[in-house]
Amino acid sequence: MKEYAKDQIPFKQMTTAQKLSVIRQYYLLPGIVILALAIGLIYVFYSSLTHKDPLITVLMVDQPDVNDHTVDELVEDFAAETGLDKGLCEVGTIAVGEYEKGGGANSNLGMALSVKLQSGSQDILIIPESTFMEYAVYGYFQDLKQYVPQDRQEELIHVEQEDDIDGKKYDPLDCGIHLRDLGILPSTDYYDDAVLAIVAAAKNQENDIAFIQYLYEKK
Repeated sequence: MKEYAKDQIPFKQMTTAQKLSVIRQYYLLPGIVILALAIGLIYVFYSSLTHKDPLITVLMVDQPDVNDHTVDELVEDFAAETGLDKGLCEVGTIAVGEYEKGGGANSNLGMALSVKLQSGSQDILIIPESTFMEYAVYGYFQDLKQYVPQDRQEELIHVEQEDDIDGKKYDPLDCGIHLRDLGILPSTDYYDDAVLAIVAAAKNQENDIAFIQYLYEKK
């Protein structure tokens, strides 16, 4: 089909074929781009209106068994008992690795976890004890003493605190719970060693505390 410059003949005087040629030549591509942008903006606006933040998040560090859904089931049971929306109760995993094998808090993977802890995007961690201690000494976790039964407070992990820049010492925190002390998880190498902690910057601390109290009551 012959192409026509849009200023060659007045548009009103063009034949239908000429009009279609001009539209295709000068307006079709910009129109598609504008439509795509409009659809994108509508999607972003709709997503911002419908997005809901999680009500509780549990992050499992270096969990070796991807087919183990024990913690998922505990969180689902907690949601059902407390009336929380199960769809907004999340369990995730992250790899950090052992310090002796190039992992730990100061590795690249460990720094990625540090960012999550500082941002408050995670509520509760389940983490191997040696890795827990690497983070706990710098105040990443909340003191739990007032939230656990009085007769169980001695079981909490007592961690001396220090500034990660100048090394200044601070009051210790009772900020970790051995999962094995809860007596509700299967005895595996991971669970027998792992520690549960609430992130100090967590955004859902009321639900986090309720979850820990639920675990103690469940025994």
